[in-house]
Amino acid sequence: MRWALSWRAKALLFGSGTLLILLLLMLILAAWSLRQENNAQRAEIEPRIARLIGIERQHDKLKLSVFDADVEPLELVYPSTIDATMTGTVMQKNVRDALAKWGANVTGSKIRPVKSGDDVDQVSLEITAEVGIEALETVLLELPKLRPVVVIEELNIKAKTRRRANFPQVLLVRFRLTSLRLQS
Repeated sequence: MRWALSWRAKALLFGSGTLLILLLLMLILAAWSLRQENNAQRAEIEPRIARLIGIERQHDKLKLSVFDADVEPLELVYPSTIDATMTGTVMQKNVRDALAKWGANVTGSKIRPVKSGDDVDQVSLEITAEVGIEALETVLLELPKLRPVVVIEELNIKAKTRRRANFPQVLLVRFRLTSLRLQS
């Protein structure tokens, strides 16, 4: 018994086979494209991971080099001779004076509650200031140079609306700053 296929059956069989081959080819191309994207992402991420691994391997040496630095550790934190609440007041005055010197107009400040740690207290301060763009750049460059160290924990910047376009742009900046105080 011999099977004879009509031309319609042959066309249907040929079309189905062609469709299966095209679907298989699309799957292969999609997998290849996904592999290429993954390779590109890996090539971008690998140097970063290598740097982090290098830093991790050198952690002990980096930790020791901090003690070899020229800066005296007691210059970096507030001393234990000033009580915790007074430290916030001293920090507030230092930061307000520095911001005014760098061209910022301080509109408000608030000392946050002191958080106690193992050997240090964390003294935080919220400051709101109006500042021009150039002065903001100076503030952001100079603030980390203050001693004892002041760390910018949070920074929110909004443009202050002006009625006349010829005035320089004024920004409303809110800082949350932190310093450390040694415990006695």
